[in-house]
Amino acid sequence: MNAMDDAQTPPPTAPIVVATRVDEVLERLVAAAALRASAAAACTMPEDEARRRIEAGAADLLVVGDAPSGSLVDAMAAAERLAQVADGIPMLLVVRSDIAAADAFRLAAHGIEALAADGLDADALARRLVVAAHARALRERGRRAHALARIHETLIAGLVHDLRTPLMAINLSAEVASARSPDDAVRQAMRRIRSSTQRMGRTLDHASNVAHLDAPLLADVREIADLGRVARDAVEAVRRDHVGAQVDVSELGDPCVRADPAGLRHVVTHLLATAVAHAHGERVGVRIDGSAADRLWFEVTMPRAIPPDAQERLSGDATRDRPGLGLHAIEAIVRAHAGSVVGRTKAPEGTVFELLLPRGVDD
Repeated sequence: MNAMDDAQTPPPTAPIVVATRVDEVLERLVAAAALRASAAAACTMPEDEARRRIEAGAADLLVVGDAPSGSLVDAMAAAERLAQVADGIPMLLVVRSDIAAADAFRLAAHGIEALAADGLDADALARRLVVAAHARALRERGRRAHALARIHETLIAGLVHDLRTPLMAINLSAEVASARSPDDAVRQAMRRIRSSTQRMGRTLDHASNVAHLDAPLLADVREIADLGRVARDAVEAVRRDHVGAQVDVSELGDPCVRADPAGLRHVVTHLLATAVAHAHGERVGVRIDGSAADRLWFEVTMPRAIPPDAQERLSGDATRDRPGLGLHAIEAIVRAHAGSVVGRTKAPEGTVFELLLPRGVDD
């Protein structure tokens, strides 16, 4: 590793152990473990202070003992109270007496591991502390990566939105000028302008798709979404971009699904926009089938077959001058939702995009 790598690698966060309700013997054990793990702090404190430190994020491992009262019932109750705020923080309940199997299972359900005091040494506790600190660092890195991905996605979405409207205006003006001008040189110039704006529009589509490629891998937010409402919003957005687009929407059953709202909106809008762009003014059908209890279907049907070169771009295959990222991006989003998306020919000369999503409402 060179000096540049050293400068860019953040120093590891020193682990922090918080201990409460411990006697002198367990206090010395915690102190020894903290020393061996190079812990930033090894604290023995009242339950309220332990709670404040947990809520402030200043804890990697929490140790709860059955002292000073010596009551196992009180110790278990204290551990369960702290577990309510110690989300993701390992907790050890160290006791001096036997604990019933039913109590051990109940504690484990809250993320609390019950250990006998005579079976714990400083080395084992130090190892647990180091592992817990690394786990916290990984979680924090994941949260930062997710936040940056969302910022990136939002910025790209704003850029695409702000540029698409003037591009459409330029394209429409060039079309009108070409139709009204008797001068061949003017019409040729207008065709070049329209060709350029269309290429820029495709570039914006690719930029939007790239912004969504990694987002589903990082997104951990699921909400109950109304697919019918998402589809209707997508229809309005596509109609703004494609003047004169004809889209019919039909719904059957319950349209609710648990999903990442931004990802679902991108998938639905992209499928619909693809169909409208290749329908050349003909009617496009959207069908939402929520008649099944465990899954939801979303179909977009167009009366034309998509040309082979467009199919290659949609499926993510590279063309000579640019990669096709359309279905590649939405397939990544759909996979993150444990669903599937396919495009197929529909007799006699049509195309249908079919999206299948597990409902997941009761998960």
